[in-house]
Amino acid sequence: SVMVPECNQNRSSGPWEYIEVSSAGCNCSVETGQQDGSSCTIPCAPQKRVFQCAGKNRVGSWESPGILTIPLEGANWTASENHTFLFSVQNGETAQSSPSIDFVLSNFQSTMKGSPTKGLSDSAPLTITGWISKDISQSDANSSATNTITADLTVSGEVLAGTKLILRGFSNASLSPTFTGSGQILVSGGTYIDSEACWTGSSGTIVVSVMHKILAGAEFTFAFNITNPSSGQSAPTISIEATGPTVLPDEAMTSASGTNAPLLVTGFSLNSISQSSATPGAKNEIRVRFATYSPLHRSDLSRITISGLKGLTHSHSVQLLANGDHEAEFRRAFGSEAAFDQDTLSLQLLDDTKEGQIYDFSFELQNPSEGREAADVRIGSFGSYASDQSMLSAGGKQAPLVVAGFYAKDIGQSTCAQSAQNTILITLGTRVSLPKATKVTVSGLKGSVTADQRIGLVTLRAPNAGKPHFAPSAQWYRKTGTLIISVDEDTVPDGSYVVAISLRNPTVSQEGVEQVEISSTGAVPISVSLMRLGAGESHPLKVAGFSLRQLQLMVAAGVPNHSGAESLWHSTLVLSFSTNVGLRAGSSLVVQGLDFNRTQTTNGAKFWCWPSHVIHGQLLDHQNAALLSLVEDTEPNETYQCQGLSDFALTGIDQWVVTIRAENPEISPAPVAVSLDPCHHVADSQECQVLN
Repeated sequence: SVMVPECNQNRSSGPWEYIEVSSAGCNCSVETGQQDGSSCTIPCAPQKRVFQCAGKNRVGSWESPGILTIPLEGANWTASENHTFLFSVQNGETAQSSPSIDFVLSNFQSTMKGSPTKGLSDSAPLTITGWISKDISQSDANSSATNTITADLTVSGEVLAGTKLILRGFSNASLSPTFTGSGQILVSGGTYIDSEACWTGSSGTIVVSVMHKILAGAEFTFAFNITNPSSGQSAPTISIEATGPTVLPDEAMTSASGTNAPLLVTGFSLNSISQSSATPGAKNEIRVRFATYSPLHRSDLSRITISGLKGLTHSHSVQLLANGDHEAEFRRAFGSEAAFDQDTLSLQLLDDTKEGQIYDFSFELQNPSEGREAADVRIGSFGSYASDQSMLSAGGKQAPLVVAGFYAKDIGQSTCAQSAQNTILITLGTRVSLPKATKVTVSGLKGSVTADQRIGLVTLRAPNAGKPHFAPSAQWYRKTGTLIISVDEDTVPDGSYVVAISLRNPTVSQEGVEQVEISSTGAVPISVSLMRLGAGESHPLKVAGFSLRQLQLMVAAGVPNHSGAESLWHSTLVLSFSTNVGLRAGSSLVVQGLDFNRTQTTNGAKFWCWPSHVIHGQLLDHQNAALLSLVEDTEPNETYQCQGLSDFALTGIDQWVVTIRAENPEISPAPVAVSLDPCHHVADSQECQVLN
């Protein structure tokens, strides 16, 4: 039932006009809407509109949706008389223009039909102000493309000049490939829309201004260009709101379908790649899964590519194994064979793909015998739409194309001193995790005097503090120089470890090992490969020593001896030496066994050395010695010389036992070869013959 007051007064003067009704907080006149003189000081605030009518109230009824029937019992109307009926309805929830309305007056004798003259704009009956249509579409779905966005709008009511239309949700778009900030954007929209709009890059929002009033129900369109994101994405929800003179609620726009949906960017919504084995030389199944944001359409050039498969540079075809529950769908779209060209696998499109369909396939390869790191693999599509992006790779030993091996395999030592306890430092890291119980073998460490035994192993560095991962002792075999290390806990892939053992150096000089090999056995076997040897004094099991040590006596002239004893000869001592390692500044070399003339003192005499800025020397005849002090580090295998003057008896020189030793690094006393050059400074040939 609907209460329908009837007012039979003339429309121009009757009490049918509406008035404002205030809240009940004050005694406000219903007729005037003014305060009634009470002590209330709060102005009457209008809340709703009602109509006043002095005529008869009639009870109407809804006979079906949209039809109101009003009974006119007792009516006595005369010609040309105005009658007004008032009734209330609940507006619908969605916007609409005023519908077409008819009324029929009927009795037993006749029927009259008519269409009312409706109020204008928002006063038209059952006009529900709001968006009637709010469609949005795009021109280009390619990544990084310049994309024209078009909005087609219809509003049930008027859109007044000065209204701001706010479109939100253009996620990841930008004004240009090189500008991702905010700024002005050009808009094409005829005379209704301002040609410049405001773009906010951080939120993907555009604000468009209405320049001239748009009539109710009139369709209007505007468009603008943005740059698509560089990678694929599904179409976001775009919303629109109006603020200012015309206010319309923020509502989701109706997006076009397929690749015309705004900011749908073609690409891969899912992609992954993994492998079955990281064992060197093993057969390896590569598994690929992908899905796309939009369908790919078959053409002569349409294909999917998997690139970056390094090490697979030859051209050949491979068989594809479809996985999962959609084998038939994969076979329909791609068949059972693909081609390798350089490092790229190409799958020719045999039929259109489906949006969001997961395609899952595998192919088999042979791993190389040497270790290698995982590949950086990309997936691309070519044909109706182009896309290219990095694949999501599995980790550890399932990373694509990784083959177990030591990417870090360095070995060095702490000291080259003779007889010293020497710390051997081993740095190792693997591309995949070494499981517990793996055995790592280091061989070729020949030259130590440490006997076969279990020796302590210390982990100096590990990816996880407090987790050494290796057993605290290792098995050592001296003859082959083999060290076997046990893994106590799974190691970290791509993690770097430094472990140390202690071996004793021999008492003699040696150049160190020629090569050291490393390998592993167990669940993840790694083939034998050469380790990188430390340089210089860090070269494993290199022991310091003299590579040259000789003393030459060059006779200058005889010294008469009036007592009848053996004559002495003025002679020049020339000491030449070199070492296989550098000697430290601040340390000394000592030459002993020089049989000086005891009747003449040369103690403290200068012993000239070359280069002089490296070595300072002096003779110590009371000790039958020479002391060489190092001012700077010496260079390995470079010859140094020192020279001094003294008197010697020529007989017995062949009995001299001269040695030389060094302090840092420590080199034990080593014999010096002594030679006599009697004719070096003697001009007289007869005298030279006597000396000889």
